[in-house]
Amino acid sequence: MSVGSMTDSIAVTAAQHRFLGAMVRLSLPGGMSALLTREEAATIARALSAVRDGRSRERTIYLSPIASDHAVTATVWFDGVTLSVGPAEHPLDWGGVDDVAAALLGDGPKAQTKSP
Repeated sequence: MSVGSMTDSIAVTAAQHRFLGAMVRLSLPGGMSALLTREEAATIARALSAVRDGRSRERTIYLSPIASDHAVTATVWFDGVTLSVGPAEHPLDWGGVDDVAAALLGDGPKAQTKSP
């Protein structure tokens, strides 16, 4: 699942870790990525959905994945979030947030959404 244009997109793909098993790779434009357990991916997805739906007033979502050198951060704004993996950042409008959350849960559409 990719969100954004072909050259400027967030990719959520299946991955495998030799000790931890099935994983999810969250990749931002520019090549930065985080390897997430399925539980970590689901945690980020639920947190993104909660701020999107107004069920959470959190302004920052932070996760330090067990199998990755880079933290995943989402800074919440009035019109979407800025998703970060390490030093790489990518803005998402609320539609893009929904798409990324669905992809992280493994049930997202294959649609592409342009960034703001």
